[in-house]
Amino acid sequence: MKHKIIFIALIVIFIISIIFPIYSHNYVKDFNAKEAAIELFDDVYTFSLKFDGDNLEAIRFRFGTYGLKNQKGVIHYKLVDSDNKVLIDKSKNISEIEDSHYINEYFDRQKDSSKKTYSFIISYDEYHKGDRLAIWGNLEGTEENFYANDTKYGLELFSKRNVRNAFVSWILLIVILIYACYLILEKDFKNEKRKINN
Repeated sequence: MKHKIIFIALIVIFIISIIFPIYSHNYVKDFNAKEAAIELFDDVYTFSLKFDGDNLEAIRFRFGTYGLKNQKGVIHYKLVDSDNKVLIDKSKNISEIEDSHYINEYFDRQKDSSKKTYSFIISYDEYHKGDRLAIWGNLEGTEENFYANDTKYGLELFSKRNVRNAFVSWILLIVILIYACYLILEKDFKNEKRKINN
């Protein structure tokens, strides 16, 4: 009786997991540049970004400092949409930037982001001789490129989308099948035992 109750309970939980699935956030990555890392000089760099979807709400990127410390420069970056609306406008001391660590910048969700092109603009507020800074692009690089062999992404636009997480339901189904096999084998074992005893 106890086994039947457990089996029925597992089936009920499985059915509930299908009717009310667990949702998880999925980050949709998009843009990658043509180089693994682009070294930034005293110039203006503009990355044209097209997001394949709506509800864009963040950009993330990584700077490479070449392992140099005590750099004095100040970098400036902003994100602008095709209507010239500024979504991000910030400056950061290079000395405060951690080498190859992601910087996440969030902004108001852009409902019609699939219809727009975004410009990520980087330049120096203060450029000092000897400062070295790069921004990650993507996985492609050359042997001459200091950051060619990195295995992570670079410049990315992303949005949180709710995705059905079927993993729990699959696990429950596997547990139910194993438990059903166990009950059948146990029943057969008991029947064989009775035959031997009789």
